[in-house]
Amino acid sequence: MSDLHVDPKDPYKGIKINPISEKKPVNDQDQTFVKSKKNFKIIAAVCFLFQKQYKKLINRFSKNISVKKLLNLVNIFRLELEKLKEGDYSQDLKFLNNISSLWIKISDEVDLLPKNNSLKKKLNEIFNKILNYPTSEFSLGFYLYERAGYEWIPFPYMKIIKNIYEEYIEKQKDSNLHRWIMQLKEILQISNYKT
Repeated sequence: MSDLHVDPKDPYKGIKINPISEKKPVNDQDQTFVKSKKNFKIIAAVCFLFQKQYKKLINRFSKNISVKKLLNLVNIFRLELEKLKEGDYSQDLKFLNNISSLWIKISDEVDLLPKNNSLKKKLNEIFNKILNYPTSEFSLGFYLYERAGYEWIPFPYMKIIKNIYEEYIEKQKDSNLHRWIMQLKEILQISNYKT
């Protein structure tokens, strides 16, 4: 075996690179660019401040609308629950869809409220009770979030609604339905909602 020895060639041999000068001649285009860059920074800062103030104003306005809308939805949900006092709506597809879609809308609106908001805390408290009724693998909350009654009608969802109605008939003021309705009424009253 023979040793092959190859001298690498310098690929840059014969190429002359001019050194970078420290001082570059200034022309009118460079000065215009520098001025426009300064102007851009000023305009950007003003726009940023304007945007910040605009967002504050919109947030204040939208929070008021959001609370009003939320309270209206809570009242409609309460009225739907009131219907269960009057009869068994477990077979009524419109009712099943209404409470499911209302639940989702209310949840979306509650999420818009700030974390420390007292209304949010009170609604979450009552909604956790409704969500976890009955204490089983698939609770009422599961079916409400899955839009039961709209895209699909599961029999366990219908049975839960029937049980809520039957419990009310049997226990009246000691039923979960009555307690939920009363808590929702209380929240609406505290929030100065006019029914």
